[in-house]
Formats: sequence, C-alpha cells, structure tokens
Amino acid sequence: MTINVKAYYKDMTEMPWGKLFYQLLFEQIDKNIASGAKVLDFGSGLGFTAKHLSDKYEVIAYEPNSQMISYSVNEGNFRQLTGDLDEFIDVMKEEKQKFDFIVIHNVLEYVSDKKDILTLLVNLLNTGGKISIVKHNPNGAILSQAVLQDNPKEALNLLNGEEKKSENFGTINEYENHFLEDILGGAGLKQKELYGIRIFYGLSSNTEVKFTDEWYDNMLELERRTYENSDFVNIAFFHHLIFKA
Repeated sequence: MTINVKAYYKDMTEMPWGKLFYQLLFEQIDKNIASGAKVLDFGSGLGFTAKHLSDKYEVIAYEPNSQMISYSVNEGNFRQLTGDLDEFIDVMKEEKQKFDFIVIHNVLEYVSDKKDILTLLVNLLNTGGKISIVKHNPNGAILSQAVLQDNPKEALNLLNGEEKKSENFGTINEYENHFLEDILGGAGLKQKELYGIRIFYGLSSNTEVKFTDEWYDNMLELERRTYENSDFVNIAFFHHLIFKA
C-alpha cells in the first residue's frame, strides 16, 4: 500500500475538514483524561494527537509505518516508537509499561487482527484507565455518498456491505460499535462516552464556503453542541468511543 503522506499531511493541517476533525477530537479527549496521565498513542500516524497530549502528559507514540514517521509532527515532547508489532510488544514487556490513557484512532479498520490488538491494549491499561477509539461510522459513510457525493448507487453498495476505499490507506474494513462493546466489555471495560465527529460537515458539497471563517466557526459550534446527542451521533462520519477499565 502506497500512502501519499504529503497530501494527507496537507489535508490534516491546512484544510478545514482536517482542522475541524482534530479540534473536536481534542476537546473530547481533554474532557476524559486525568491530570498526570501516562498516554500511549497506538498507530500515531503523523503525530498530531501525540503532540497535543504531550503538552500536558507523558506520551509514548507507536507508528509501524516509517513513511508516516518521516512526516511526523515530532516537535512535541513525546517518545516515538516504530518497527513491527512484535518489536513494540518486546519494548512494552522489557520496560513493563502501563498506561492510564490509550489512543487508537482510525487504526482498527486497517488491521485484520482487531481482537488481538484490543486484547494487547487492554493488558497495557492501568486499573481505572481509559481507551479512546475513533472509527468510521457506516451510517455516516452511506449518508455522505447519498448527499455530499450525489451518488445513491454507491450509498446502496455500502448499505449492501460492499467495501469502502480510502484514498491513502486502501480498503476500510468497517465494523459496528457492538464489536468493541463485546470485546472490551468481555475484558471488564465499560463504555463511558460515545461522541460524533463531522456530523453535518460532510453533507455540504460547497467546498468554497468551508474556507470562510464565519461558516467554519458556526459549523464548529454546531458540531460541538450536537456531538453528544444520540440522534445526531448516529449519522456522524466518525464515532469516538471512550471505554474505562
């Protein structure tokens, strides 16, 4: 899989959709993380979340893709690990690492061993610690195709369970929230929060207006005031779930 990291970096740092995503995400994380927490960012990508959290917390970030690491925003005061999963596990065992807050954002859609990854992360969690998971919401993708893209045929394909593709990361293997509830609940964790991210943003095809400050500020406030309302969360493009041990 070849990733256009430079284009992805631009999307996340210069484009309003990337800025909105991280602004909402960071607000939601900040409401759920305790003072003095030790944090693991698993699948840290370009390091945006690790950098944000490293301003206040001790952070270890793990990203297996060296191409992503080369573009990483590693100005933050966090420790960056790379290498394959076995190497990561060896470091965790050797250093007897445990964490109070574990981040796994838009990662599980691209791995085949979701259950094994979740089991690994649960075993790295301190008692009372939390896991933050961001995932694609299948309902949001269907709505986006039908409305934003004016493509009801693709919306029907997604509704029928056909594969969804990411421009940079290939096939998105979507899964329902109950998968997380079953695995993490079985390990003794309880779901504490469910937030939506990009509820309304992706329903407008007017790209030009999204670069205006007034529109962006009002959209941000609209998203902020609805991201805990279950009626709206159900159609969000992303779901952000917080589980507590």
